[in-house]
Amino acid sequence: MQYEILDEVFKELVDTSVLPQQISSGHTWVEGPVWLNNSLYWSDIPNKKLYKHNDKDGVSIAIDDTNFANGNTTDLNGNMISCEHGGRRVIRRLDPHD
Repeated sequence: MQYEILDEVFKELVDTSVLPQQISSGHTWVEGPVWLNNSLYWSDIPNKKLYKHNDKDGVSIAIDDTNFANGNTTDLNGNMISCEHGGRRVIRRLDPHD
């Protein structure tokens, strides 16, 4: 796997001498990556799951039924915010102190 660089600014933000590494597989449609509490979170939308990866535990399911959450981000207080496609709402998912 290599980088396709469309803007040279990318090289200022990412060490392109280190190639990307696949950390998980078997998902249907992933979206909404967010970094929180030294972990990477992402949604597998059709499977209604929120996954978590960190160096200590590897990949695990953080939330088993996300109601088809797609976009994830953090608010100004560091809480995870998710858009629920199934619930047609925006909710606070995770507290930064959890």
